[in-house]
Amino acid sequence: MSPFRPFSLAHGLTVGVCLFIAWGLIALGRRWRGSDKEDKLGLVLGGFIACVNVWSALYWALPPTWNIRESLPIQLCDVACLMAPVALITRQRFARSILFYWGIGLSSQAFITPTLRHGIETERFWIFWLVHLAIVGTAIYDLVVRGYRPTWADFRRMLPIGAGYLAVVLFLNWRLGSNYGYLGETLPENTTIIDALGPWPWRIPILVFIGVSLMASMTAIGLRRSHAGPAPAPARGTEAVPP
Repeated sequence: MSPFRPFSLAHGLTVGVCLFIAWGLIALGRRWRGSDKEDKLGLVLGGFIACVNVWSALYWALPPTWNIRESLPIQLCDVACLMAPVALITRQRFARSILFYWGIGLSSQAFITPTLRHGIETERFWIFWLVHLAIVGTAIYDLVVRGYRPTWADFRRMLPIGAGYLAVVLFLNWRLGSNYGYLGETLPENTTIIDALGPWPWRIPILVFIGVSLMASMTAIGLRRSHAGPAPAPARGTEAVPP
């Protein structure tokens, strides 16, 4: 089995393919914006991502892959990927907000410093990249095509959600010796930004501070862009939410 190495040719080619696919779907969505065709495109994409979620869940739940320290679907990317089809199909703002903050803000790091070690001939390779393409691609699609813009109300709603997630994964990591949310005592196999944040548990408050600051910055930038000029026309069925 050929290993996957960050910053290798395989890494660059994989990211390039993901960018090409995302660009093509976003260009198509912009062309069809506000039409029945765009609605159907959202349904098709949402259905496909739902299938990816099922594939990922089955892969991690069945032998020989099952390991309670790794297989529970509670990583940030797992939650964000579950929200992607909900956002595409129902346009529910709660799902769109999670996708925006946790997708663009956090899961996008997987393209820069992937934790993957398995090569293209493995299921894990395909699941890893399809999941992260679904998360980040859908978040950008919702931003560019469907006109999602964050508000401070969205930011405030995300804080208790994030705090609840933090409490759950810290408890599980303590009980299981796991590294869910990358908040455990161990480090990812590949080098990431977490390696530069110092020893556990002192890196946990630093990670939390970075996450909250990033979400606040994304909100401020999103509001500035929406005030600077007209946002893309929101898709039918969406509701405006005041800041």
